[in-house]
Amino acid sequence: MDIIAKQRSDKDLGHIFITRAAEMNHLKARAEMAWAHLLGRNGKLNFELAAAEFDELAKEGVPEANMVKKYEN
Repeated sequence: MDIIAKQRSDKDLGHIFITRAAEMNHLKARAEMAWAHLLGRNGKLNFELAAAEFDELAKEGVPEANMVKKYEN
């Protein structure tokens, strides 16, 4: 995840890697993609998708997903 904090070309590459890892069901990568949808990173603002993904991650025991669920209305 440190690659996201670097230069733009590195961010693009990092986004590709995280997307691929999320597609392979890597929990941390799925959480990063959910945050991206929630915060609108890379033009992906989608609250419904983020909420659905955080729901699934919470069921799988990902702590940060439980934290986000706490603040949902």
